[in-house]
Amino acid sequence: HFHWHMPITQSTVPLDSIVSTWLQAPQNHSPIVSSIQHETGFRNAHAAHGEIVLYATQFESISYVAGQKDKKYEYPLARYGNQKLRDGLMKTFGKSSLDDAAVAIGDIRNEIAHVGRPKHWLATLSLGQLVRISQYLQLTIIGYILTNIGVPANAICTYQDRYSPDV
Repeated sequence: HFHWHMPITQSTVPLDSIVSTWLQAPQNHSPIVSSIQHETGFRNAHAAHGEIVLYATQFESISYVAGQKDKKYEYPLARYGNQKLRDGLMKTFGKSSLDDAAVAIGDIRNEIAHVGRPKHWLATLSLGQLVRISQYLQLTIIGYILTNIGVPANAICTYQDRYSPDV
């Protein structure tokens, strides 16, 4: 297989410095790497729920490190998600602002993680929509990781555009 059409290649990013940076702390990114490595393309509600909770928790960690604890779901999207990704997430939740979509992420995370919570989002969203939400969150986290290891912003944007699901 040829790889020259991939969004991140030797010709679009400085792979030598990126790999070096990655190898300085590979354990920092193990949850997202294992999710990508074990990607099968098949989803069920259990997997989608687990991914949403895991990725929302990673959003909290990203925001905490950046000193943005009050914007734990909005900050990663605004900083590391491209416009197509943010628009898709807002449309999937039926929201017109990033703030409202961020609140919805927290709400759905809580519906899944806490027993006895009312199930507004889980009763409203289809499995396909849950999978898209998971993918948008995953791509945002990938944007964070790629930024931290030195991948140029335009290559990250191209990557997110390529792999962001259409609504």
